[in-house]
Amino acid sequence: MSLDFPDRTNPQDENLWLEDIRGEKQLAWVREQNARTMATFDVQALERSKASILEVYDSDDRIPMVSRRGDWLYNFWQDSDHPRGLWRRTTLESYKTDSPEWDILLDIDALGATEGTEWVWAGASLCYPDYRRALVELSPDGGDATVVREFDVDAKSFIEEGFQIPYGKTQASWIDADSIFVATDFGDDSLTTSGYAREVKRWQRGTPLTDAESVLIVDREHMGAVGMHDNAPGYERDILIDMVDFFTRIYYVLEGDTPVKITVPGDARIQLHYRWLTVEPKPDWEI
Repeated sequence: MSLDFPDRTNPQDENLWLEDIRGEKQLAWVREQNARTMATFDVQALERSKASILEVYDSDDRIPMVSRRGDWLYNFWQDSDHPRGLWRRTTLESYKTDSPEWDILLDIDALGATEGTEWVWAGASLCYPDYRRALVELSPDGGDATVVREFDVDAKSFIEEGFQIPYGKTQASWIDADSIFVATDFGDDSLTTSGYAREVKRWQRGTPLTDAESVLIVDREHMGAVGMHDNAPGYERDILIDMVDFFTRIYYVLEGDTPVKITVPGDARIQLHYRWLTVEPKPDWEI
C-alpha cells in the first residue's frame, strides 16, 4: 500500500491552513476531532488505564537512571509531587545505597510557578571538563522548540549575563567554557523547509549572538544543521553535520574555519574515538 502525502507547497492543498498549529481556528478543529475520537472509546476504561500507568510512573520504587559527569551522577526525576520534574545529582557512593541523598539543582515546577510559564524540561548539556556550567533547554509547551539558558551548577541558578538563546528549534553545544555552537532561527532565510536551522555558528562569550561566526550553511531543502565538539584529550576536534534527511547525513571536521568532508556514504553512521573512526554503512560499501 502506498501513502500519498499532500504537497505543502501546493496552493491547492486543502489542509494547508492547519500548518498554523497554534491558531484559534486550528485548535478548535483539533478539539472537535478529539471529541469525535473520544466518543468511540470506553472513557472509564481509559481512565483506569491512565491511573494504573501513572501509578507506575510516579512510583518511588523506580530505578533513577543517571548519567555520569565528573564525580557526580545526574538524574531528571518526575513524580506526583513534582509532575514537571527535578534536575538533581548525587555521588556514586550515595547512589549505591537504598536511599540516595539527592542534591536538587533545578525544580521545574517551582520555576514555572515563579515565571508564570508551564516549563517542560528538554535537557541539559554540561561543560567539560569541570561540569560547573550547563546549557539548560526548556520548552513552554512540550514541543521541540525551546529556550536555552546558561546555568551555574554550583550556585544552582541561571546566569543572567550568560549564554541565552530565545525560543526556537535550537541546537546548542559546548566547545569550551567560553564558546558554543548554535544552530537556531537567525532571521531571514536561516531555516530549512522542515523548520530547523540551516546554519551553525560559533558564538563567543561576551559578544552578541548576531556577531557569532558562521561555520556551516546547508541547503534549505535539507532537514537541518548541527555542530558539536569532541573533547577526546589530544584529539580535540569540531564536528559539523548536514542532516539531509532522517536517513542521510554529511559529516565534516572543522579545520580552522574550513569544514572538511568525511568521505563516507551518506546513509552511514560514524563514531569518532581518539584516532579511530568507525563507520556503520547500510548496504555493502566498497572503499
